Amino acid sequence: MGLERFAEAKTLLKEIISTAYNDGVISVDEQKDLLNSLERARLRIGFIGQIKTGKSTLINALIFRKPVMPVSATPMTASLCFLTYGDKPKVEVEFSQKKIGILLLKRHLKTRQILNGQRN
Repeated sequence: MGLERFAEAKTLLKEIISTAYNDGVISVDEQKDLLNSLERARLRIGFIGQIKTGKSTLINALIFRKPVMPVSATPMTASLCFLTYGDKPKVEVEFSQKKIGILLLKRHLKTRQILNGQRN
């Protein structure tokens, strides 16, 4: 399902919710809850595969058209990563093991510097 189809499906569901409210099938509170749930709905796409097969490179090419996800000769994104849309670019990082997280973050930042031509 393309993004256009996803948007079309959301529009159709909004119409169905409005019709259900107008016909007295659901209450105003139920209508609000359903519309809020629909607005929070997100298209989720998963990328899975063996280590070092180019998943991050593919994501960078398809979504960002520049290096955002870390790419390296050694595994960089061996754990679960979530990307979401936002009005402003920002990064939130959460690691289950603080020491490993700090090392991975430093490695990622160093890779970004190299990719941007800022070798130190």
